[in-house]
Amino acid sequence: MVVNSSWAIAALGFYMSEGLKLALTALAGVAVFTIGQIIQKLFIEPIQEHRRGIGRVIYVLDYYSNWPDGLSWDVQKEAHLKIMDAASATLRVIPLYGIFARMTLVPKRSKIEKVNQELVNLARDVNYDTLMNSASVIRNELKRLM
Repeated sequence: MVVNSSWAIAALGFYMSEGLKLALTALAGVAVFTIGQIIQKLFIEPIQEHRRGIGRVIYVLDYYSNWPDGLSWDVQKEAHLKIMDAASATLRVIPLYGIFARMTLVPKRSKIEKVNQELVNLARDVNYDTLMNSASVIRNELKRLM
């Protein structure tokens, strides 16, 4: 049995022509697409970029811990400060960060700040021993955050 839904609307005193139905359907589609794009640009992409930044921190720590004598400490210090800045910047871009942190979609702000402080300490006093110790502490903390 095929049910024509337009009878319910007609019973209320409204009648929609096929053109109006088509226009409302198109308008609803545009509205859903627009809302989806807003959610993606405001929330999803910044969260993904934040996770990419955390991944870059782990990569740089692993990379430089394998080259203790092959690279100058100035290069390593600059790299540590650069990744710290990237991780801090993405932290500030995500709107409603506290709500997402409570939902465990992103790490808590205090944990990121702790990792950033470790990176600053590492960049201030870079030598092989501090690199190995700090890198392992930071790496373990970040892996728990992921």
